[in-house]
Amino acid sequence: MLQFLFGFLTILSCIGLGWTLLFLDPESSRWLPFISFYGNLFLLITSLFFLILSRKKTLRVTNCLRQSILLGLLVCLFFVLQQERWLFWWSGLLALGAICLVELGFLAFLPQKERIRNNERE
Repeated sequence: MLQFLFGFLTILSCIGLGWTLLFLDPESSRWLPFISFYGNLFLLITSLFFLILSRKKTLRVTNCLRQSILLGLLVCLFFVLQQERWLFWWSGLLALGAICLVELGFLAFLPQKERIRNNERE
């Protein structure tokens, strides 16, 4: 059921992204096209990564959702940095390192019972 919802979200975000690219002019408005573009891009990347990661039977749904949200944020951050001409190799590595630190923070502060339960399933 959850994969169906994320598949539907993927289709809706593709339609929204296409509508944004075809009908909104970034020069006529200051913030609406950018919010619409990056919001739809985030939803598209997140739902696609969730559908790809949820095919693995070893990952739990919460892990798939968390990792797909982090990957969606990373891709959107790369796009924003590129738009502002701030994307260099070192800024990309810093953004990737920050996302990895957030994931490590989630893994480190996961309750001990959850870690034991995850290890028993593998």
